[in-house]
Amino acid sequence: MSFPDDKSRLDQVTFCVDPGSLQSMLALDPTRKLGMEMDIGFDILPVLRPLSRLAARDRQPDDDALSSYRARRATARQRYARVELERDCERLGLTPDQAARQIDGTSAAVGLLWLRKSSSSESTLWEFIDDVAHAGFVDGAPVDDDRFIQGLLGGSDEFLSYARVEGRRALQALQDNLLAEGVFADPAYWYGGELFQGRQHLPRIAWLIQQARQGSPGPGQAENRKSPF
Repeated sequence: MSFPDDKSRLDQVTFCVDPGSLQSMLALDPTRKLGMEMDIGFDILPVLRPLSRLAARDRQPDDDALSSYRARRATARQRYARVELERDCERLGLTPDQAARQIDGTSAAVGLLWLRKSSSSESTLWEFIDDVAHAGFVDGAPVDDDRFIQGLLGGSDEFLSYARVEGRRALQALQDNLLAEGVFADPAYWYGGELFQGRQHLPRIAWLIQQARQGSPGPGQAENRKSPF
């Protein structure tokens, strides 16, 4: 598959989304709102979180003071994580159990590449991502199964053939490319030569769009940087 080779273009925002990530799901409505308010389109790409963590390194015994400090930090992080989960549940209308579901977005990501390969409209891509999010988080459906994704895509046998080999190779190539360019979190955005990771950057992207339309490009646009993905 091919990707746009010039991400310094100012008429589109590249949106990298993980179909199995709660953080990406939280970004869907704010990202769409940006598109409507700024009248700009999105080039939607799948990006996957690592599904396994590196094993922790062996640690040397800590002294009592350091151990106590680390324990307090861990407790504070856990408390904040619970508060954030409650906020996220409220925004998405999910229960804590639904929001805590661990979803492998690989099959859905391949489905997104299939839609791109099929030259589907942007609205079709958005609809597919919404369907996957609802099925996975709300219904607890097996969105990690190629056959389930096939059903969301209208039952195409061609998708199953694509998903087995070509689609997964294309997905791996894309992930390698994104990682090489510094994308390590979802959601991620690319606009006018600048990379942004996290939905908290949407106001900055909106400002850059406004600046570009007023003839005052931002730093990345001024450099006219190219993106290899």
